[in-house]
Amino acid sequence: MNKEILFDAAFGDEIKHVRLLGMNGHNGWYHVYMDNYFKGQMFYRDETWVFFGNSQNEFTFEDVEILGQIIDENN
Repeated sequence: MNKEILFDAAFGDEIKHVRLLGMNGHNGWYHVYMDNYFKGQMFYRDETWVFFGNSQNEFTFEDVEILGQIIDENN
C-alpha cells in the first residue's frame, strides 16, 4: 500500500489541500498533489530532497525542504 500524507498548507493568502503519496517500488519517491492536481514528484538524493514538477518555478528550495521534513517526520 502506498504511504499517504495529507495536510492543509498556506500559500500566500490561499489554503491548499496537500497530498504526498509515496510510490510502491520507488523507495523515497513521493508524488505531490495540491487541491487534487498533480504538481510533480520528489525524491531523496545525496542527503537532499529534489523536486521535479510541472512548473519548476512554482516551488522554492525552501518549499521542497519543508515538504521533505514533513515526509521525514511521517516515516
